Amino acid sequence: MTAAILRYECFNALRSKWLYAYTALLTTTIFGLAYLAADIRRTELVLISVLILLVPLVSMLFTTAYWYGSELFTELLVAQPVSRRSIFWARIISIVASLTTCLAIALFVPTVTLFGFDRSLVWLFLGMALAGAVFCCLGTLVATYVIDRLWGIGLGLAIWFYFIAVHDGLLLLLLYWFREYPLDHLGAGACAFNALSIVRVGLLLYFDAPLLLGHAGALVSGLAEGKMVVPIFFGLIGGWLVIPLVFAQRRFARRDF
Repeated sequence: MTAAILRYECFNALRSKWLYAYTALLTTTIFGLAYLAADIRRTELVLISVLILLVPLVSMLFTTAYWYGSELFTELLVAQPVSRRSIFWARIISIVASLTTCLAIALFVPTVTLFGFDRSLVWLFLGMALAGAVFCCLGTLVATYVIDRLWGIGLGLAIWFYFIAVHDGLLLLLLYWFREYPLDHLGAGACAFNALSIVRVGLLLYFDAPLLLGHAGALVSGLAEGKMVVPIFFGLIGGWLVIPLVFAQRRFARRDF
């Protein structure tokens, strides 16, 4: 029964016309940027700045809209002799898998066509896939706790905007107010509370582009040791994946449909 639910959820997610529109738009955008950059390294740096905005936004909107659009089917499923745990995990896996597939197509087709395969593209894809998965988990958390559709989507957009702009702005303001005190370690630690900063810093450290790190990233790059960057990166991202899903699954298991 669990496998049947997973197959249906994957099929249902892939039927969405928005996914195909997202894939086409992202593929066209990446192809245009890669053609203009005319170099694989410059293309990758530009794509980090562009994809770190688009991928989380689409992941958040698609996840919340999918959960709210499937409420009637969810009510039907929970009335059947099927564990809510199976329903929950089948849905989140199908959402993440479908969005990751779209990202893979949009990223690899234009870049491989123009420049050939490069190993750094795999790291770029991995970083953006993790960023998208984090926002799928956050969108699931929002959709399970907020019943109203408009409030849920609005809260999802607010979370995305906070991670994109507000967090680093508050951090910079805090460091400016207390500039007389040694807060470098505190500022670097604050990066852990922003999933997008973790992904951006990890990728830009890999691509050796310190000028694009931003303030929090510059603090991290000055304090982190080379051998510890990768374990810290995956540990923090793992926390951003696991913690929202734990709370979302607990809420889904207790929710009265």
